[in-house]
Amino acid sequence: MAKKLTVKVSGKLQKDIQARSAEFSMSVQEYVTELLERNLYPERFPQISEDQREKIWEAMEVIEEALEDMTDVLQEDYEQVEDGMGPTMGW
Repeated sequence: MAKKLTVKVSGKLQKDIQARSAEFSMSVQEYVTELLERNLYPERFPQISEDQREKIWEAMEVIEEALEDMTDVLQEDYEQVEDGMGPTMGW
């Protein structure tokens, strides 16, 4: 069963906590509880390595380039349709 804990913080800290919890779409209670759990039980929240972080970043860059290419292709097709030509994607 959950127990109640009351903590006094400054007005500025309270506003910062509320703003940050909103950024994560969490209630203040959920946000503060997670912070405490991460601090008390770090083994429950494994961290990614620098190598993993780098690989993720590289993959995101590839995805971003692919999305830009798709946008260019779709824009070209849109312009062709606007000019009275049919789509070029095999329809």
